[in-house]
Amino acid sequence: MTADILIANGFDRYHLLTAAVEAERRGRLERCIAGFYPTASICSRLTSFGLAGKQRIARLMDRKVELPDERLVTMPILETAGHLGGRLLGDRSVKAARRRFAGRARAVVQTSNAALYHYRTGFGHGSAIAARQRGMATLADHSIAHPGVLAHLVQNHGCLPAPGRQGTVSASWQDVMDDLSHADRVLVNSEFVKETFVHQGWDADRIEVIYQGLDDSFFDVLKAAEPAPSTDPDGSLKLLFAGAFEQRKGADHLVGTLSSLEDVPWTLRLVGPIDEQMRARHAAFLDNPRVNVVGRVGRGELASRLKAADVFLFPSLAEGSARVVFEALAAGCFVVTTRNSGSIVEDGKHGFLVKPDDPQTTRTALRRAHADRDMLRKVGEQNHAVVRNDHRQSGYGDSLMAVYDRLLAGRRPDGRLEAA
Repeated sequence: MTADILIANGFDRYHLLTAAVEAERRGRLERCIAGFYPTASICSRLTSFGLAGKQRIARLMDRKVELPDERLVTMPILETAGHLGGRLLGDRSVKAARRRFAGRARAVVQTSNAALYHYRTGFGHGSAIAARQRGMATLADHSIAHPGVLAHLVQNHGCLPAPGRQGTVSASWQDVMDDLSHADRVLVNSEFVKETFVHQGWDADRIEVIYQGLDDSFFDVLKAAEPAPSTDPDGSLKLLFAGAFEQRKGADHLVGTLSSLEDVPWTLRLVGPIDEQMRARHAAFLDNPRVNVVGRVGRGELASRLKAADVFLFPSLAEGSARVVFEALAAGCFVVTTRNSGSIVEDGKHGFLVKPDDPQTTRTALRRAHADRDMLRKVGEQNHAVVRNDHRQSGYGDSLMAVYDRLLAGRRPDGRLEAA
């Protein structure tokens, strides 16, 4: 098999590292371009300086995947500077760092013999333009609702604007929208995201959808994890939310739901960072003895917390396809979420779907869950089997290779793609 795929992951541990692993396993990865990545030389330096055990460094080391170092082109200093500048100077600095990444990626593209360039939106720009000029097929990877509707969803209770209308678009997201224009096709991670693109006037045939599977290591962690010990009152409905506790992920919705749910005994674990605005707005709720703010945890503790929960509650207003929902399903949770979470959850099959920012429908769902514990157990067992059998990383890789092959099969002699 020819190494015909060039991938640009951009910064952080984005799922294009997983895409690179799957392409490498099939002998198709030419190179993967990333920001900070724990190559052998970087790990050696961090260890020699006594930094490898530090918590923040440990999270960076966790980015390591099954890729040989010779397949990687990394930009650790650029990513570090980009994140620091973003904290100090905001969106303009983030945009500048992404553009610098794209400029360096362009130099890689210009020496590449790959047939297809798969890049993360926001990090393509000049590199994507260069790829098209060299006759490569271009695939933009986008993992959240279309930028033209994202802010509107958050500010308007999860509702889309009128068809074809845009909400407010920040400079950073406008940059992403510009980057999308350089792609022959766009790959998204849920049908919900595809719907937001079609809403903004995109041809549905230009949008590919692949739900990302869970890697085998999570199932290993899950198998080894014991349910977290509980001091909850007998009979209480054990709820868990995981992720950033912020407006976009439905924090206001969750508080409004539980603050008025007096006829069901419940407890709640909040796993993940708490947005400072939410901390101030909902201080009384967060101090409620039934609410346990756990904070950031590793994968092992997350697995333990999920296995101990009765219901995973995730009332998000706007996502791509939240990975943590797949993790909750794999852990055997009954899931209460929204269509906007971009998950595979079907109402009445994997749990309940509720309307975004509608506490009344969510309270009704939780009353039904509390009243039928046998249903929770049976659905939870089925959820574990569904993810274990149908949503593994290898399946994501198979679907991704099929997308690559369709794009490459549609190329004309001049390198451009035939109309979909």
